[in-house]
Amino acid sequence: MMKKLFILAFAVFSAVTTYSQKSNFGISIYAVNDINWNNPIDNAPAFPPITLYSKMPIKFGVSYEREYKKVSPSLGINLIYRTIKYTGPSTETNLNQYNLEIPLNVNFRKPLSQDLALIFNLGGGINYVLTSDENLHTGFEISDTLVYNFDIVYQNKLNGFATAGMGMECSFNHFGKIQFKLEYFFQFSKQLQYEYSGPYFSEITDSYRLNYGAIGLVYIFPHSKKSK
Repeated sequence: MMKKLFILAFAVFSAVTTYSQKSNFGISIYAVNDINWNNPIDNAPAFPPITLYSKMPIKFGVSYEREYKKVSPSLGINLIYRTIKYTGPSTETNLNQYNLEIPLNVNFRKPLSQDLALIFNLGGGINYVLTSDENLHTGFEISDTLVYNFDIVYQNKLNGFATAGMGMECSFNHFGKIQFKLEYFFQFSKQLQYEYSGPYFSEITDSYRLNYGAIGLVYIFPHSKKSK
């Protein structure tokens, strides 16, 4: 169902671009602030308690936009990189995680001057966790005796999300545009699951959405040609 909705959205996007004024291509970089990462399993039988949080997550992206006077649909492809830091009793592990994201947005502009405008975006899209489950595993042993296993298990399926943001756009003659943006991403389903198991207690599991906020910089290349 999600795939069909995305194909339909892409078809609508392609149709409306026939009547737009300009084509914009952009690149972006964002600092990501993950939510609900600290102490994901509060009732885990461990002392000190288990902590799990993302360390310096960052997002890179490319985008294609068709510009009207005040409204512009855009389609992007983003790659999110996280170093997930796990801290448990007598152990600490860093795990790398990659996430692919395809957002489809409607962008609004409110000019403040000839070269400055407020920008707002509203949209959604799909994402997919690229990291395999085998690369997200750790555990703890004493004298070759297993105390517990800790697995970060991703549900390997497409997941939908909604996004909203705002920022400021600065235009420069013959040098394109620079946007400063603040965005929030809400996932429709719980895509991340933690499993904590050992020989001395029952398995404990919990799952979370990969919601996050992001602040970043977007550079839009100058137009190759103007509309007639």
